[in-house]
Amino acid sequence: MLPFLTDNASKPSVEVGAPSTRAPRGERDCVENAEVEPRCDGDLRSARLRLERAPHDALTERQRLSARARELTATIGAELGRPVRLKITDNKRVLLSQKRLMDAVEIRAHHVFLRAGADVQRAVARFLRDRDASASAVLDAFLEAESDYLRSARARRPSRLNPRGKVHDLDLILRDVITRHFDRPIDTPRIGWGRASSGKNGRKRSIQLGVYDREEALIRIHRALDREWVPAFYVGFIVYHELLHHLIPPIERAGRLDVHTPEFRRLERKYHYYAEAVAFERANLNRLLAR
Repeated sequence: MLPFLTDNASKPSVEVGAPSTRAPRGERDCVENAEVEPRCDGDLRSARLRLERAPHDALTERQRLSARARELTATIGAELGRPVRLKITDNKRVLLSQKRLMDAVEIRAHHVFLRAGADVQRAVARFLRDRDASASAVLDAFLEAESDYLRSARARRPSRLNPRGKVHDLDLILRDVITRHFDRPIDTPRIGWGRASSGKNGRKRSIQLGVYDREEALIRIHRALDREWVPAFYVGFIVYHELLHHLIPPIERAGRLDVHTPEFRRLERKYHYYAEAVAFERANLNRLLAR
């Protein structure tokens, strides 16, 4: 059965990241709707390198990929009856997913679907609409036929991470969290600080303080926490939360991927400074959002 994910629109908040289902080096909207030319040609680079090369130049190939993305977007939009924002990904774990926003539906699709014909595109749309069984069978057959293509996808080079910040050393914090909370050896993920902010100032509606990338088995922590006024126990709480994502896989329930299961929340409350961390977050929400 095809991997599937549905999420609701996020509310303004401080967000501790759920496992990332995207390639971490930038997954931007490639198609806003069927009529708009894609604005991020570089996002199709992975697909362009993996597609069987025809005897024409790169510009023509990029146009061909863009046309396929527009066709897929239009087909899905017609079936769902809502505007569609399509993102092409290199995520080999979740090949197709949707997220319902207030004004549109965000679809994330592996670049293998740019190789699909009209029949498979319609099956994608029907599957996203109501998990149609016949559509699922078509997609399973398509992915089986494309198994060599999926297996031959070029492996990504591991993301570069720097765990040592100006104030906090994430390697030390991760080791301390593991020592305090686990009495047996565990599979330790890589960890590091996220990229520096774009420099845009002003208070934001939300901030994702941590994110776990299951495909690369790595944790990224927002650089807003590398401040002297942010205590190490709070950074440790974010690290612990993301470590739980590493250790506890999500569960699919009625078409939704539950990443914060009851067991996850039970273990989260066992953090040795849980009460202090929650209190710090509540008291400093505006300060964190200002970053």
